[in-house]
Amino acid sequence: MSELLSDPFLNASPVLVATGLTAGTSIETANGNRTIDWLRLGDLIETLDDGLQPLRSINRQKMFGKGGNAPIRIASGVLGNVAPLLLAPQHRVLMSGWQAELYFGQEEVLVEARSLVNGTTVTREVVAHVEYVSLGFDDHQIILAHDAPVESDLPHHALSFRHAIGQCAGTRTPQLLARPAVEGNQAQLLSL
Repeated sequence: MSELLSDPFLNASPVLVATGLTAGTSIETANGNRTIDWLRLGDLIETLDDGLQPLRSINRQKMFGKGGNAPIRIASGVLGNVAPLLLAPQHRVLMSGWQAELYFGQEEVLVEARSLVNGTTVTREVVAHVEYVSLGFDDHQIILAHDAPVESDLPHHALSFRHAIGQCAGTRTPQLLARPAVEGNQAQLLSL
């Protein structure tokens, strides 16, 4: 039984779904771009809305990189990213443009990476194992990963609130997010 509990690829985290970026992802900080692997608590990270913010949490989840856990690969340039971006399927990216305004009445919306898979510029990349790293702040933030705007982890108070209200279908907690979120098939209207 102890071997099972020490397996680094089991997700023993209280987080319900995997979110985060993969190792090697470049994050915009007060000192320029730094690899996510080298970030430490207290580092100042550039955010889209609130400027430099201190990093409050770094969560790492190791798991098998197959099926629903396989990373989503966004080709260079698709979201303004300077290199291919690999992130967890449930991790949200910031989308803007006329489609967001026309279909959702918002200049910018958050969309789960898995909803953007199109088989060409956004694909699912099956790997043996993957480690997702998510970064948390006092509030939900938009940060730059390889220069693409992506969400931060939800702050702990938001996770507690979300857990308290349950995961009921149709439940929305937009006040907790940096931008409104578009879910499921609706995201396909934001074709890349």
